[in-house]
Amino acid sequence: MGEQEHKSTRMPNGILSTNFNILNKGNEPIFIISDRKEVTQLTLVTNKTADMVNIWHVSDEISLSDHRNKVFQVGDLGVTKPTYCNPKTTNWESYWKGLKAKLGNVPRVIH
Repeated sequence: MGEQEHKSTRMPNGILSTNFNILNKGNEPIFIISDRKEVTQLTLVTNKTADMVNIWHVSDEISLSDHRNKVFQVGDLGVTKPTYCNPKTTNWESYWKGLKAKLGNVPRVIH
């Protein structure tokens, strides 16, 4: 067993003894230079966060770096999709009234 292979089997065992999960799936290289390719980076998240991640993969897109981008999709965070507001047809008086009501006592100036 080579040194790199030995490290790759030893490292996850130490991580598994913590409260972190490894999101990496497969063995797609993240670090690529002219003479070598390596799976060198781990994406570590808490148990709660791991449950929210639906997809994780290494991007095929060019990153302008020797490291490829990692792409992941987080599931439902309880955020609703914003609606589009057409400025020409917006009732601005109602908009500002609603905004003030939602902001409540939020300071208008943040220092």
